[in-house]
Amino acid sequence: MARRRRLSASSLPEAAGAIPSALPPELRWPFARLEALTQDELRESVYEIFFCACRSAPGGGTRPSAAARGSRGGAATPTRPPPEVSSPTSGGAKNMAVTSRLKRALGLRARNTRPTVGAGGRPLTSAEIMRRQMGVSEQTDARLRKTLVRSLVGPQMSRKVDSLVLPLELLRHLKPADFFDAGEHRAWQLRQLRVLEAGLVSHPSVPLDRGNASASALRDTVRSAELQTRPVLDARALSAVVAALCRRSVDACRWADGYPLNVHLYLTLLRAVFDARDETVVLDEVDELMELIRKTWNVLGLNDTIHNVCFTWLFLEKYVTTGETEPDLLSAALAMLEQVRDDARRQAEAGTLEAAHLRVLSATLASMHSWAEEKLLDYHESFGDDQGAGGSIGAMENAVSLAVLAAAMLSQDVPSSFAVAVAAAGGDLSSARSPSSFSAREREIVERYIKSSVRRAFTRLHETGTAEKMDSMIVEVDEDPCETLMYVASQTKELARLEKEVYDRVVRQWHPCPTAVAAATLHGCFGALLKRYVSRMAACGLSSETVRVLHAASKLDKWLLQMASEDDPPPDQPPMTPYDVDSIIFGLVKGWMDERLKVGDECLRRAQEAETWNPRSKAEPYAQSAVDLMKLAKVTVDEMLEIQVASACKEELLQRLVDGIDHLVHQYAMLLASCGAGPRTATFHLCRH
Repeated sequence: MARRRRLSASSLPEAAGAIPSALPPELRWPFARLEALTQDELRESVYEIFFCACRSAPGGGTRPSAAARGSRGGAATPTRPPPEVSSPTSGGAKNMAVTSRLKRALGLRARNTRPTVGAGGRPLTSAEIMRRQMGVSEQTDARLRKTLVRSLVGPQMSRKVDSLVLPLELLRHLKPADFFDAGEHRAWQLRQLRVLEAGLVSHPSVPLDRGNASASALRDTVRSAELQTRPVLDARALSAVVAALCRRSVDACRWADGYPLNVHLYLTLLRAVFDARDETVVLDEVDELMELIRKTWNVLGLNDTIHNVCFTWLFLEKYVTTGETEPDLLSAALAMLEQVRDDARRQAEAGTLEAAHLRVLSATLASMHSWAEEKLLDYHESFGDDQGAGGSIGAMENAVSLAVLAAAMLSQDVPSSFAVAVAAAGGDLSSARSPSSFSAREREIVERYIKSSVRRAFTRLHETGTAEKMDSMIVEVDEDPCETLMYVASQTKELARLEKEVYDRVVRQWHPCPTAVAAATLHGCFGALLKRYVSRMAACGLSSETVRVLHAASKLDKWLLQMASEDDPPPDQPPMTPYDVDSIIFGLVKGWMDERLKVGDECLRRAQEAETWNPRSKAEPYAQSAVDLMKLAKVTVDEMLEIQVASACKEELLQRLVDGIDHLVHQYAMLLASCGAGPRTATFHLCRH
């Protein structure tokens, strides 16, 4: 038999069915890992399952896709399949409207590119689209068709495709001559053996007995083949081993329905409905493709619930891996998750939600919830208005919906399925959550997002303010606390305004007073910063600029208090304690005056200990210490009068300053008297100066 020409990689589009090699760190892979099979091996294997599953039903996807027929202005005549075997790339499928029902239901946009056509402009059938999407060559189709013909002829005509162990049938019927070279045949042969090992030994749907002889024999066969350049298999022995492993259940032939192999295979298949040329777009032919994909459920052991879970995950995965640029994908993930919730509740009530399916559901929910929560704990950064108000806010709304719904399902729907099973066995259901507490849970979740995001945003703006105090050589210079606090105060007000005008309308769907929560959080953040900076202000010395900054803080204090009160906070919310800036200013001014009076005391001490008083003339009958003391008094009084202090405090502070200066003058007069000058004369000259 002549060898077929190998199809070059450039002649096929990039496969859409490949599993992402590395998800972004913020999106955790929810399903168990498969170590033995590569992404390409999974893609090729699931296409083989898809091809043969389509053979099991009439039609099989041979009619041109509805989108292609619509683009040609009329319906195409389907080609008749060969009488001996019906290939999915040459048989027919149910018609679909040009506009996909699924895409309309999920709110997905239409594809801008033209439908793919085959040679001579012939519209592609649904299965041909699938083959191209998955990057599979026509030679592979030919080999699969040959295998089915040989497997289902003669006395085996009554066998169903679902009853075939496909890798075993392929190993039995395909020879090295069916491949381009020995290397391609060996890689294909090893893949089939690894798939058998993964499905029957590593991840079987029915647990194996410890020390199962057939499992050991299959492992030995795989290891031996891996060590050989040209593996030679004993088809009869391999068939006996595989039959012993896959027919432990009387109702089914189980070889690819164990978790996580079945989910990995199915996800690889589902990815093909996303356009290989634009991963943010679902093909317009998705309805027809889904009809074909569903035919693999019997082999993979899946149902509607797991299909919906996998499809939900793929929408979120595509949204994240394509840079979160297509909000329709996130909306579709949310819509699918709501369907998953409804399915889970129905099955939980009926007691039909299997433990294996529940494990897939709970792992997926946990991963989706983790991703959404990580975004929402810092939604100012994740959904900033610099990304475009409409798109970012819409994405945030979907993210909150996703997080709240996933949390509710994890705390209610998923555990309740266990509870139904417990109740059926006579267990206790008293711990079930009531609807009223669930509403409180929503509020608690969203309030945590608000507080966390506001705190992180406040930290960033503070760091921005302090970062501006760096020189061009990235060497830290002395920070002016007044300038920093003034900047932070203005930005805090802007942040509060943004919270009220932009984010409030999103989170208010789940919380009665989000603005009050944000205002209280900002009030607490700025209050803590204010306390830290007050001590630094005192160390730098009081000035009119310092007081001006404190008055700005007072205005922010009143503004945030008013903002919170207007949102009607609930009685259980802790009260916001005002900053009481007047008391802070009073304390700072008092400390500043005490420092000035200490300087006066030091001046008196130096005069007493070291000054020699020799009047230079009759016009200046006083010492230098008298000049210094009077200058200090004058400057202190002038600066005090410039400081903006509340009227109730200013009178008390002025009286305190006058009393302090009077005490200094009295002490100085006593010093002069002790040196031999008359008190009256000394005091007169001092005051006249």
